[in-house]
Amino acid sequence: KIVSLRSLIGKRINKTITFMGAELEINKLTVGQVTRIQGMAKDAEQDDSKSLDILKEVIRIAVVGAADFTDEDFAEFPLGELTTLSNEIMSFSGLGNAQPEGKFQA
Repeated sequence: KIVSLRSLIGKRINKTITFMGAELEINKLTVGQVTRIQGMAKDAEQDDSKSLDILKEVIRIAVVGAADFTDEDFAEFPLGELTTLSNEIMSFSGLGNAQPEGKFQA
């Protein structure tokens, strides 16, 4: 069935990944979200301490159920696993070397 491009605005592409032995659902970042993260990354060039803030923002935006995570919540996870999760999200969103895959969600 042929649809208009406009009818796809707001659709999310997602996939299930394994994180710390459990399954999580992640959403592909939108152009607007990527632009916001790139702005944060530009600011981080002058302040290395902001890198962790970017990682947390990527996870809050893309992981289903993580939008309301606090800094204290993130402090309870191993940093390496959070970094891997963030990298997986970025790759899935087309910002890494892997070819993005997923399914549409209305």
